[in-house]
Amino acid sequence: YSYSSAAATFFAPSELCGTGGMYHQRIHATPSWQNGPPRYDCVFAEKNPDLPGFQGLYVAQVISLFAFRYWNVYYPCVFVRWFTPIGNEPCPNTGMWMIEAEYDDGGDYLVDVIHLDSIL
Repeated sequence: YSYSSAAATFFAPSELCGTGGMYHQRIHATPSWQNGPPRYDCVFAEKNPDLPGFQGLYVAQVISLFAFRYWNVYYPCVFVRWFTPIGNEPCPNTGMWMIEAEYDDGGDYLVDVIHLDSIL
C-alpha cells in the first residue's frame, strides 16, 4: 500500500484546541500537491528523550508513506531523508535551529525506512 498523507493526532493544549484538547495535522508526501508542485513535509522523530527540546530529536523529510503486511501483521512505514542541525544551538538572529541534509560517504542523501509510530 502507498499513501500520499498520514493523519497525526496528538495532545497539544493551546488556544486552538483548548486546554485539554487533541490536535490533528496531516503529513504529506506527494509529487503534486493540489495540481501544483510537490509537497514533502518534514517531521521529528525521537532521538533521546533525556535530552531537552530539539537536542533530543531527529529531523527528517518524508519522501514516501507506505505499508505492508507480513505474516498477517500490518507495518505502516515512512521512507525519510535525514537532516542534521548546523551547530549546537539555535541561530542567534531567529532563535530557530538551522539544519542541513545528511549525506552518506558516497555523497548521496542519507535515507532510511522508519515505522510510522516513531514520528512525533
